Amino acid sequence: MTKKQTALNSLVLSIAACVLMACSVEDKSSSLKYSFSENGCETGEKSFSNLETLCVTIQDDSANNYCAGSLRYQYYKEKCESKAALYSENFTSEYQ
Repeated sequence: MTKKQTALNSLVLSIAACVLMACSVEDKSSSLKYSFSENGCETGEKSFSNLETLCVTIQDDSANNYCAGSLRYQYYKEKCESKAALYSENFTSEYQ
C-alpha cells in the first residue's frame, strides 16, 4: 500500500467515524422528550437537544399550558434534581 493510499484510507475512516458519532448524538438528543396529560390537560410534546433546557422548560407552567404540574414535578425529580444549578425553589415547593 502506498503512502497516498494509506492517507486516503485514514481520511475515509476519520470521516466515517465523525459521521457515526454525529448520528449517535442525534439519536441521544431525540430521546429527550416529554408529554404529560393530567385531568384532560396536556402539556403537548416537548423535544430538547440537551438536558439543561429540558430541566428549565419542565418547570415553566406557561410553556406547559399550566398542565400536569405534579407529573412534571416527579419527572423533574427523576431527571433533573441532581442538577443543583437548575434547582428552582418555587417549582419544587408548589408541586410537592
